[in-house]
Amino acid sequence: MVAYVMFAVTHPGHFEVMFRPDLYRDDDSGLREARDAAFDLLYKTARASMSASPDEDITGVVVAGWAMSHGLATLWRTGNLRGRLDGDPSAVAEHVAKGVVELGRMSARSLGQDR
Repeated sequence: MVAYVMFAVTHPGHFEVMFRPDLYRDDDSGLREARDAAFDLLYKTARASMSASPDEDITGVVVAGWAMSHGLATLWRTGNLRGRLDGDPSAVAEHVAKGVVELGRMSARSLGQDR
């Protein structure tokens, strides 16, 4: 999450283009390779963090992590966090990452799976 937010903050033009299909050619083989490599990294990281087996479907976790990272990066870039979470964007991302962990704990408790 920290790296994602920092990329968005330090490379705003690249970040914007990456999510604007009207600004790039979706049939570009280099783009497809880069996109596949990024998703492979997301899946590899999630599998390692979860100790998930290779055949376990972790798509929900991967997309949830991406959505949270992208949402935070977008909220930061658009100024919607001013006055709520100020300071260095990497510190804010660390703070939010801790919040995500706590949300997981709360969810486990509500499902009776407290560890």
